[in-house]
Amino acid sequence: GKLGKFFKKEGHYGSKKKEKEQEVVEEEELRESSGASAVAEEWGNMFGLRDRGLALSFPELADFGLTSPVANVRGGLPFVTKDQVDSRGEAAGQGASSQKAEGAEKTPKWMASGVVDPETSARLSLPDRVLLKTKHESRTHEYYAALREGRVYVKPITDAPEEEPWRLLMGDGLPRPPSKPTNNLDRMEFLAKNLNSGWKEAEEIVSISADGDNLIMADSNNLVHYVKFTGWLWQGRWGLNLPKAFDSGPAGWLYLLDNKNYAISHRGTFNDYYEDHFGKHRQSIGVTSLYLLSKSGRHILFADPWLPPVWNRLLPGPERNTLHMAGLDAACSTVFVAGYNCVYYSRLIDYDTLGNNIYFVFNKYYSWDTSKKDRLEQAGELEEFNEHRLLPSFEWQVHEPAQYFPDSSFTPCVTILQNGAGNNARELRILGMHEGKVGYFCKPVAEHDSRWDFVPAKDDATLVKQYAEALKLPAPVDQYPYHLPLEDVRLESVSLDDTSRDDGLEKVVLQNFHYIDSPCAVELHFRGGNVLLLELHTRHCIPEPNHRKDFGGHFFFPPTVQGKITLRISSWTVTAQKNLTVLST
Repeated sequence: GKLGKFFKKEGHYGSKKKEKEQEVVEEEELRESSGASAVAEEWGNMFGLRDRGLALSFPELADFGLTSPVANVRGGLPFVTKDQVDSRGEAAGQGASSQKAEGAEKTPKWMASGVVDPETSARLSLPDRVLLKTKHESRTHEYYAALREGRVYVKPITDAPEEEPWRLLMGDGLPRPPSKPTNNLDRMEFLAKNLNSGWKEAEEIVSISADGDNLIMADSNNLVHYVKFTGWLWQGRWGLNLPKAFDSGPAGWLYLLDNKNYAISHRGTFNDYYEDHFGKHRQSIGVTSLYLLSKSGRHILFADPWLPPVWNRLLPGPERNTLHMAGLDAACSTVFVAGYNCVYYSRLIDYDTLGNNIYFVFNKYYSWDTSKKDRLEQAGELEEFNEHRLLPSFEWQVHEPAQYFPDSSFTPCVTILQNGAGNNARELRILGMHEGKVGYFCKPVAEHDSRWDFVPAKDDATLVKQYAEALKLPAPVDQYPYHLPLEDVRLESVSLDDTSRDDGLEKVVLQNFHYIDSPCAVELHFRGGNVLLLELHTRHCIPEPNHRKDFGGHFFFPPTVQGKITLRISSWTVTAQKNLTVLST
């Protein structure tokens, strides 16, 4: 009943003009398919929450809660494993990060009606293929995308790209309101995003980015629009209206900040898995991340469709966040950046691999202990594909093509493409010039694979124009310093408990502490001048709800990090783990 009244009062999909009869029909359909109690029960059954003694309640749509602050969740909504989804007879990967959707195999009408004729393609300089990603041209492993005169064009990648015509996206090159939910996971996300109300129509698109199953575009107001290639399903608001105990907040529309570059990423079923110390890990419903390089070139920020629509999450940059970055791209959760010093870096890094996923926290899958693998194997509890994740996550890999092409010219125009399964199924590309010819340098992402190649542009006018307009690296150090000041902090204890003082401890010092980069050094100073040096690894965890601050309606959570120290004495291993809240803003 509440759901029905809410629909009648607020409307849905952000549409302002719909026939009254159609509104009534759609209200009834959604009441039947997405009723609050039915969805709550479906959610509990699908994700095994009732097996854990947890139940779900929906007292109000806009502010629904969980009876426990912990649940099987990824960045907000429940995380469903491949086995869980398959056991229900549904396609792995359904939902907001779906790989298959209802009607996905059908060719939409706009693809037949929006074909661009050869004369228009020539006038707009639409290329046969997209070799490097920019704010006006992008690509995935299946589609090319281009932006011309404020409109978006797409075409599938084929063996004969010169014969495949471009098509205006949706027939007019402009985004659409959020699509109607097509499955249970979409319906749950639809409810959590407050029915995706408040969508604003775009008159002009100014930039695009694509990867995996994702295509995003920013309009002239910097509003981000987001569509899945599979099924051409338009996504809704960013963030979920979940309780404060989750790393979440009010859902809303995402707007871009001023930036040098931004890039959408999708780690889905095409990539199949990534691998670390504990083995291989599948991402059944995928991981979508939007990375943004700040205008200053100092910081990498990221957003996630299930996290609040604010740019308050920083990624640790290369060289302990001191590299002055000139360019950025991303694919399959792997970020590729260019430094003004003509050195390039890549890293597999997203919300999950950083140790922030509440599902892995709740199930105690994250671990800093490498010996845990041996114990799991001896107990027969570790399979090839598993959920155990090692922290700290992957480090930045260094790539120096100038060492192999010393007389060549390089630019910050970088591209990374995903091309298969596993960590190393990525290709790096850099726009440059070699022996007087414009083209791109390329190699596999694996650090140990140093096989740089150069591919000349031949008659590709697009690459020639991009190179002419691009900054040449290394840039003048007086204009673009290669490295920026280190932001590490030295923290010294201001008080000690009686037990510590009785044991001879006089003070504790954190050296080189950086709240977004780990590790740092811990110094334990004892009487007599003895100092014990330890290493402290940290990760961000769920912000403490009672520390939430309100600045004029904008909520801010002071960073809360969890640290772990491992002290090895002979054959004994002693670990200590404690939450630390950085109260300073």
